[in-house]
Amino acid sequence: MGASRRGIESIKLQIIIGRQMNHFSEARRAASYYIQSAIVAECVHQDMQEYLRFTELGFEAERKAAFFLLEQFDQEPMRSVCFRSAASLAMNCKKYEEAKQMVHFGLAGKPPKGVAEQLVSIYLAVERATKANPIAQSHQSKHNFFLEGTLIGADTLTDKITIFSERLGVVKVTVKNNLDEIVRNYWNEYVNAYILKQGKVLTLVDIDKIFMQKTA
Repeated sequence: MGASRRGIESIKLQIIIGRQMNHFSEARRAASYYIQSAIVAECVHQDMQEYLRFTELGFEAERKAAFFLLEQFDQEPMRSVCFRSAASLAMNCKKYEEAKQMVHFGLAGKPPKGVAEQLVSIYLAVERATKANPIAQSHQSKHNFFLEGTLIGADTLTDKITIFSERLGVVKVTVKNNLDEIVRNYWNEYVNAYILKQGKVLTLVDIDKIFMQKTA
């Protein structure tokens, strides 16, 4: 009887975990859609009001996804990557307290060294932003964002990679270090690129491969 009860509890737990992962995937897809929409609003339409609206929606969706992994400390690096993304989005739409909270949650686990450094970098950027002159801050055009797509090209002469995004099409991104290694590891892979945008210049900060979840 005890073994049978444990078996039933195990099945129930698997069902709950399966539902949570479905909700997690839905939230991440929503976040990706809003982030790409924000990029289109800014880069294509130069509509900063829509950019801010989509960025805020992207933050809410990414935070929701991250919270599904809040206590899943064995789900690294996905756990810390989600909190890193949420922190960056919160900072971009000037939700500074929420950005700090996301950083703290991300660092509470065991993030890889690179992700941990980026979380700390976001926290320091928030600290600088909150201490900066509010007038000067309003003219700042430098921010980070995430871009999902397939790495389809590279140019060693210009040190740029080409990522194809379903919403943005072909996007060229400058790579300052390890271009050959990035091409070797991520060529023709679906990736999540963490990008610094300064004016019209896009520079790669970090890149991760996205492992697509198999459906039964």
